[in-house]
Amino acid sequence: MAQCTPKSFDLTGKVALITGASYGIGFAIATAMANCGATIVFNDIKQELVDKGLAAYKEAGITAHGYVCDVTNEDAVNAMVAALYFALSLPFMTLIFGPVQLRISEAFTLLPVFSATPIAGLTLGCVLVNAFGAFTNANILGPLDIVFGSAATLLAAFLTYHLRNVRFKNLPLLSALMPVLTNGIIIGLELTFVMSGGFSLPVFLINAGQVALGEAVACFVLGLPMVRALEKTGVGKKIFCDSLYDRKTA
Repeated sequence: MAQCTPKSFDLTGKVALITGASYGIGFAIATAMANCGATIVFNDIKQELVDKGLAAYKEAGITAHGYVCDVTNEDAVNAMVAALYFALSLPFMTLIFGPVQLRISEAFTLLPVFSATPIAGLTLGCVLVNAFGAFTNANILGPLDIVFGSAATLLAAFLTYHLRNVRFKNLPLLSALMPVLTNGIIIGLELTFVMSGGFSLPVFLINAGQVALGEAVACFVLGLPMVRALEKTGVGKKIFCDSLYDRKTA
């Protein structure tokens, strides 16, 4: 089994998405990255291959998350994005709703820097999370957040896509700022009206600032390194830029 040496990358706290990593070279790469501290997420085109991969990772003592996804199929890509968004939100329900929010899954709102393909999946994932929170009473904003909270993520992803080519030192910093601004404003307004029963500028500024701070952590601390890793490895281009959508619009 590959081991992480002092000269290797320290991937502790990072999520590694590897396509076709149920067996063979992909599995070997994933194993090496897991030994360097990464959480492994992989996909394959058939459920039986995903099940085979999960069994292999379990046998190797690695906790991995596997999904069925054909990266040449836009619907399959969006289904995977929605599933990942939901899966990374579920363990942190106490952190993603309320005046102070840290929604790790919002790092995925930077995926549209590769193409418009994942926008639908991001929106669907957000709708599912907000709906789950509303129906389990974890979401203090209730059904209102299913509409406006999800709209904030949709708008953020849309703006991220259209500003993807504006870069500073090759980083899409302006794209990363869009989810911070849209969520800060929209969710800040939601919280103000729900918790105060009306609009109050001081209360809005506090709520917007707290939401924006949590969003900044998700996008700048987690999202930008994710984008950089996906660009360096070519995985982002393979999954999103080579999808059916992009072949149609190329």
